[in-house]
Amino acid sequence: GEEDLCSEWRAVIESADTLLLQREIPTKIAVLAARYARSQNCKVVLEVGNSAKYCDRQLLENVDVYVPNAAKVQELSKASKSSPTDVIAYWQNDYPGMDVLYQGE
Repeated sequence: GEEDLCSEWRAVIESADTLLLQREIPTKIAVLAARYARSQNCKVVLEVGNSAKYCDRQLLENVDVYVPNAAKVQELSKASKSSPTDVIAYWQNDYPGMDVLYQGE
């Protein structure tokens, strides 16, 4: 659980208003950090760019703001034969309370 996060990381998260997670962080650590941040009333922002790396449900359930890049949204839109707006609505329906920050091309 959260005890897997070092005390220095926990202290930083405890003092923060927002935690920004990016693709460079291993998914296991991102899940632990996001859960801990949420337990400390710290907003969690997940910047995923064009990566499929962060599709882990345990992580996404602990994210407040999901930030994919335009190419990722377009890719998913084409694959699902949906509009970008529908793709974003799907994320928001699947993860209530999560906002999606996306700038279309």
